Parts: sequence; structure tokens; C-alpha cells
Amino acid sequence: DTSGCGDSYTGGFIAGLVRNWDLLDCAKLATATAATVATGLGSGANLVSFEETVKAMNTLPVRGARACPSTDQSCYIRIIS
Repeated sequence: DTSGCGDSYTGGFIAGLVRNWDLLDCAKLATATAATVATGLGSGANLVSFEETVKAMNTLPVRGARACPSTDQSCYIRIIS
């Protein structure tokens, strides 16, 4: 059920920002948060804790990931902003 995935993505991104994470890690946390929400029924049903979401961020498979061609990662900033 994808109810609440957009809101949870935003929440995950903000959670990274308030921890002073770089934008790429904020986006990774946001994606893991939304992916976790999508695995349950109802918005946020499968969110257990911040720690579990970070674990998901570090272990979920990444499909179709592309490396940033720029060494300073400015392409990520252009995509997000």
C-alpha cells in the first residue's frame, strides 16, 4: 500500500537534514523510509524506529543506480534542488 509514501519520503529527508547529513544520504534515508512504508498496509504501519530505517537504508537493494559523473557530486544537488 503506497498510502503516505510521499509524506514519509519528506519526513525521512527532513530527518537526515536535522542530523546534518549530506543531501545524498538524506535522499537515501527518504527512499528507505518510503520503501518501508510501501511494504505495509496503511501509512507508516511498518516503520519501527529510526535505527531500523537506517538499517533498511544500508541493506535494501538499489536498482538502476548510476554513479554521479561529477567528482564533486554537484549533479546530485542539481537533481534535488
